[in-house]
Amino acid sequence: MSSSSSGTGALGSSSVTGGSGSTGGSSSSGAQGGSTGASSGSDSSSNQGMMASMKPEEMHKSIDKAAEAAQPMVDRVVSSAHAGVDKLSGLLSGASTQFSNRSAQMNDTYQQLADSGREYVRNKPGTAVAIALGAGYILAKLLGGSRRRDY
Repeated sequence: MSSSSSGTGALGSSSVTGGSGSTGGSSSSGAQGGSTGASSGSDSSSNQGMMASMKPEEMHKSIDKAAEAAQPMVDRVVSSAHAGVDKLSGLLSGASTQFSNRSAQMNDTYQQLADSGREYVRNKPGTAVAIALGAGYILAKLLGGSRRRDY
């Protein structure tokens, strides 16, 4: 004695076949991927029986009901993600503007210091050389330490 039924749902098709002296097999495939397997036992056969007794219209209704229930949560997640992207974009834009302003400001300050140093050296070359020698001597003492070298 053999029975067979098949149904088509939103995710694909499924068929269930069972016989009196054999193990039941189940096969389904759909948009989410396919799986094939053979099993025996009361749990498997009761699930197969329940799925075989559901009509495709009932399956569609339950899928639509689940999609409607999930929609508000999806909308909240989407709006939160958009708000986060907008906030991050605003922060990065502000940081970029501040960085370019600071860069321009530092470049102007460097140019002013370089110009004033050149002017000082032109006006007082002897003093500039003395300052350079003094700075070199101090740096050598600070960085060189007090080691005695025996050559």
